[in-house]
Formats: sequence, structure tokens, C-alpha cells
Amino acid sequence: MNRHAVSIALACLIVPTVSFALGCFRSSDGEGKNDPVTNTDNSPAKGGDTTGAAEKEKDAVPGGKNWSSPATYTMNKRSYSAGTTVWIWPAEDKLLTLNDDKCLTVRFRWRAGAGEKPPSPGDEAGLRLVYPVRIKGTIRYFRIEKLLKLGPAGDDGITEHSFEIDKPGLPLDFSYTDERDCLVYLTANLVADEPLSNLLVLRCR
Repeated sequence: MNRHAVSIALACLIVPTVSFALGCFRSSDGEGKNDPVTNTDNSPAKGGDTTGAAEKEKDAVPGGKNWSSPATYTMNKRSYSAGTTVWIWPAEDKLLTLNDDKCLTVRFRWRAGAGEKPPSPGDEAGLRLVYPVRIKGTIRYFRIEKLLKLGPAGDDGITEHSFEIDKPGLPLDFSYTDERDCLVYLTANLVADEPLSNLLVLRCR
């Protein structure tokens, strides 16, 4: 075989090999196995960029149908920031209503916050309620504090207190039935103003 024939034969072997290699490279840049992992269920992707999923999880507000626990909350032009020492949540996810004695009963469970020294059952803490009332057609806000002892921690324990909303001498209007939000949180004592716990925003009537 002469030199010219050998060159043609080598060209026929090399060109298909190079074309196949380039084809594999192109597929990995399109729909190949090296594509970033995507998902449609909003769970963190297993691979690729998960920053978006992490940001959504960080900004999510826990809660239920009748309650939420935001990091900050504004009521009556005052801004509140959640504490981290204790986490509280409602014993039942239900709309709170005043009883016949015009008292609002708050029942909650609690646990220690992440990385915090936990209080013990029986320890005292301040329970604060910020509650909207109507006086002569105008919404006002009661801030009511109560020193109480924490019940057992976790899912099996319930701490509760009934706040007396009716105040003698004040023309409170209890005839309206619209739903509204009230705010509940724990403080270290009755003097302390900063929340010891997360903020619990409850739907009430």
C-alpha cells in the first residue's frame, strides 16, 4: 500500500471517532447526565444549586390554620422580635373565643429553643397577651401580663391561663364577631419586656 492510500485509511478511522466524542460532550451540555438536578416538589434538590430552596425554608413561617409564628410582628404600631430561648405553640389549632365571663383561655405547649439552656417544668415565666378590643367603635389594645409556672415540656405537656378581658368601668363592646389577631409570648418575668419565646399570633373572635 502506497503512502497516499495509508493517509486516506487513517482519515476514515479518525473522523468518526472525533465526531462521536464531540457528540457526547454536547449531550452533557444539554439533556445529559451532567445537568443540574431539578425537582417540582419544592424539596431541596439533590445536587446543583440549592440556594433557592434553602432561602425558602429559612423564610417560611411555621403555623396552622389559626396561628402563625413570624420572626417579627407589628401590632398597634409597635414592632416585636421573636426570642429564641423557648419555643411555644398552641395545644390545639382552633379559633379562640371569649367565654361567658369574657375571659380568653390560652393553652400552649413549649420546648427549649435550639442551643439554649432549657427552663425546667415548674419554672416561672411571664406570659403576655396583646389583645385588640373595641371601645366606642375604636380598636384599642390591651397588654395583659401574668406570672405562671410552666407545665411539662414537649407534646405531652400543656400550660394554660385564662386572661380576663372585661375591665370594670370601660365601655367595651363585645357585640362584634369579626375575627382578628392577638399576640402571645413568654417573658423572663413580669418586668422584662423582651420576648423570651417565639411570637405566637393567634386568631381570635
